[in-house]
Amino acid sequence: MPFFMEEIMDTNETITLKWKNLRWRVAKSDIIYAESYARHVTVHTAERNYEVVGKLSDFYRELENSGFVRIHQSFIVNIRHIKCFSYDSVTLKDSTVLPVSERKKASARAKVDELNSLF
Repeated sequence: MPFFMEEIMDTNETITLKWKNLRWRVAKSDIIYAESYARHVTVHTAERNYEVVGKLSDFYRELENSGFVRIHQSFIVNIRHIKCFSYDSVTLKDSTVLPVSERKKASARAKVDELNSLF
């Protein structure tokens, strides 16, 4: 899928999160980061955390053109919430520290640099 600047700049885009019989519409720009374990994804926002069943890779496909970067097999992060990108971790504006995997380090740093130039 091509990378379009208009797609990344649209902060009104939403995503539907599903858990059993519940559905939530969440603005993509409100998502701080998402983490996975087993077949669950926890989506972290400033207001609350949402838990959904699924794979992080599927979730990332819906978010990658909206300012998100995959920093680890278990984490994707919204670059709008990154305070510091260091050698092996990302510190978010709320002081949360997330690991950056050795395998994802180069591609994650390149994508963060690319996306930061658009904001």
